[in-house]
Amino acid sequence: MDSANIEKAVALLAASGGAAALAYVFFGPKSEGEHAFTKGLQNLGNTCFMNAILQALAANQCFVSWMTEVFSDIPLEIKEYMPMSVGVHQVLRALSSHESTSEVHCPDDMLKALASHGWRTGGEEQDAHELFHIVIMALLHELTMWQEPLPLLDLNIAMKLPTRDVPPGVAVNRQTVQLLPFRFTVRHNPLDGLQVSNMTCLTCRKQRPTQYSHFDSLSLSLPRNSWSSDCAVPLTMLLRSFCCPETLEGVECNSCAQRFPRFVADEVSPGRAACPRSDFLRQVSIGRLPRCLCLHVQRVYWLNNGMPWKSQTRVSCPEQLDMSPFVHTSIGMKASNGRQPEALAPSHRRRKLLYQLKSIVVHRGGSAGGHYVTYRCASDDSSKWCCVSDASVRDIERSEVQACAAYMIFYERTHVSHLPS
Repeated sequence: MDSANIEKAVALLAASGGAAALAYVFFGPKSEGEHAFTKGLQNLGNTCFMNAILQALAANQCFVSWMTEVFSDIPLEIKEYMPMSVGVHQVLRALSSHESTSEVHCPDDMLKALASHGWRTGGEEQDAHELFHIVIMALLHELTMWQEPLPLLDLNIAMKLPTRDVPPGVAVNRQTVQLLPFRFTVRHNPLDGLQVSNMTCLTCRKQRPTQYSHFDSLSLSLPRNSWSSDCAVPLTMLLRSFCCPETLEGVECNSCAQRFPRFVADEVSPGRAACPRSDFLRQVSIGRLPRCLCLHVQRVYWLNNGMPWKSQTRVSCPEQLDMSPFVHTSIGMKASNGRQPEALAPSHRRRKLLYQLKSIVVHRGGSAGGHYVTYRCASDDSSKWCCVSDASVRDIERSEVQACAAYMIFYERTHVSHLPS
């Protein structure tokens, strides 16, 4: 208790002479800042976008645990060459720790880390989703650069590192650097997922080889008919739209070229076989779900007059999300009738993949600027929620969380439950 509250207690005791007044001071209504324990982050000059991302990541225990384990494995000698890893770890530790009595943490190390990777804010507001990608990419770059053989241009770093395990008289080169004790194994990134893309020709029914790509977030589009609506759009609707097949027109098909060869005569290569163009059916789904799922809701669109416009449509985020309907399946892509198949096939689902809502990043304002805040579960009680706006933290009801204008949504995987066949 600060000195002002102590003086207040003494004055009340002197006036009433009762213990009830003292109890009111110590246990009475909470003032602003007294809440389920969650620290704020100091704004260092339009850095609300950075603070919002850090708060959102701090609410996901699997990401915090991953950073803690990885950081503990990094030898002390090379931590000075990993500014982003150090900066993120220090912020997450400060936001998760109850040891410090300060309710606000200064994330100045993060600005230094971003600058070391060539990213400077210039005192202007930036996009939180873009920063999220930069932080994750910088983390993985710092962690993986010590796993693979160092390029020759990085030998200047190696020359500054300790060589106690290198035999006397042996030069520090590309081969001996790999033998130094700072080589370590990085645990799997909890944000890393695998996206699957299938394409099928609607003319010859030939399916192209399945393509896989890694992702750390999935970008979802709002339906156009919801842009001016006051009703909240279910998050599951956005996910269904993400996985819904789409028709691509005028795509070259090598299989059609073999079945239906056509020849054209031109000045460049007379008699060259022209590859026919067909309509393709393309479907995107999730091949491997990450432990920490990040969903990005696209809100800025370009109008016909070339001006940007931001949608304020609210998104209804369930507290528990089943991702099993959106996991990769070949159902429908082998349809022979040429019609668009069903994107989802509930009858073929055999298990539930459950995720728990942990945090939401919200942008308040228009396309030209605004302010970022984070809705997140409290550090000491995941059943309680709070709204964090830089250094300000206030308790909120779940109803405010589940129907907000979400920009980035973070879920954490809980468990897998099998369904009857």
